[in-house]
Amino acid sequence: MFHCSICDESHTDGPICYICKKQYGFGCVGVTETGFRRLGDRKNTWRCPKCKLSPSVSPVPSIAYPALQIPNQLDKMQEQLNDILLQLASLPILSQDLKIIKMTFQT
Repeated sequence: MFHCSICDESHTDGPICYICKKQYGFGCVGVTETGFRRLGDRKNTWRCPKCKLSPSVSPVPSIAYPALQIPNQLDKMQEQLNDILLQLASLPILSQDLKIIKMTFQT
């Protein structure tokens, strides 16, 4: 149980604002319980009406750090692809050898 930050009534469930961390009754913030459940992972970044109107004071996750990792990941993927290509290069020869062995046993 919690008390809604707007109406101060007791509720068993309701959205929690990602910015101010206050919890609200669904009706007080104009959200249906079903609609809120459909948000999936986006529930974790839901903002109350007051925080939606005010400029964001929360730290915005930086995309620069993952972007720096992309060249390293691409290099690793290229190495793996090269290894696979080397392994596959001998496949036609192995296939031909297998056909010869098969024909030897059939005669």
